[in-house]
Amino acid sequence: MQDFLIDISSINFHTPEKEQLLEAFQRKADALGINMGVQLHNDENEETIEFLHRHNVPLSGHSPLLEKYNWNFAAEDISPVWEGVENNVKLFEQLGITRSCFHGFYMSDRMVEAFGHGKSYGECMAPLFRDELTLFPGNCRNRDFTQCDEYLMRRERVKKNLHELKRRFPQILWAIETDFPAFGAGSMLPEDMNYLDFPLCIDTGHFWCICHLFDLDFHAETEKFLKGGNVEMIHLHASVCNADTPKESFHDGHKILSTPNTMDLPRFVKTCARYGVRHFVLEIFDSTPEDLELITQWLKEAN
Repeated sequence: MQDFLIDISSINFHTPEKEQLLEAFQRKADALGINMGVQLHNDENEETIEFLHRHNVPLSGHSPLLEKYNWNFAAEDISPVWEGVENNVKLFEQLGITRSCFHGFYMSDRMVEAFGHGKSYGECMAPLFRDELTLFPGNCRNRDFTQCDEYLMRRERVKKNLHELKRRFPQILWAIETDFPAFGAGSMLPEDMNYLDFPLCIDTGHFWCICHLFDLDFHAETEKFLKGGNVEMIHLHASVCNADTPKESFHDGHKILSTPNTMDLPRFVKTCARYGVRHFVLEIFDSTPEDLELITQWLKEAN
């Protein structure tokens, strides 16, 4: 198990009992013989970052951290993105971070305000709403617009800019994450994301929703991602949504791994491990040491 890295989300430590919680996770990780770290969530605050750094916890990033804007590599002018990237790289040097995922593809030239810091996801994303990109009129959830000319143009722009990101800051393993399919976010399907020829992070809740909205098989589409050879990171969590959930209200997950669901997460984890994925992030906001036990069990069964 030593070749796997299993992170938990920093949001778990927004509690007065954070010292005890960190100790409980570390005890469980030691007992299981796994490498455990924490991924700083993209709306994290300075206090929690300082707490984790002070306790010498191995950290990874979910960029942008402590920034005004999300990163939209599909925009015509991305000078604000480069400013944010440079700020994050300086922060990473202080914290010892060498791996970071991010959302980076929106069907817009706008910069998107960073989540948290006083604004919700919906408030930040609302200025990007375009009814012609939606599956249902007036509903933010995406239709499949990945064959339209604008999307293909922006996909080329994203690819070019991501390779420039890698060239400028090769000391960081960057990974672009599958988006929640709403408000014209463009990182959705394996064919398009593999085309970027860039490290990828699959978010299980986001991709579970994408497959349901577009009537795709979750596990078959996951394997398409993995066959591309670019998947470096997994955001793992359970979703209570299933085939009976109306598409117009299908939502994200972030539930503990033992939550009853129809995703077949053990199969998903084992498939990822067999394709060589070694970094799993439990992006669960009320996680417990039991989540470490479950993923360790699934990874052992993958051998």
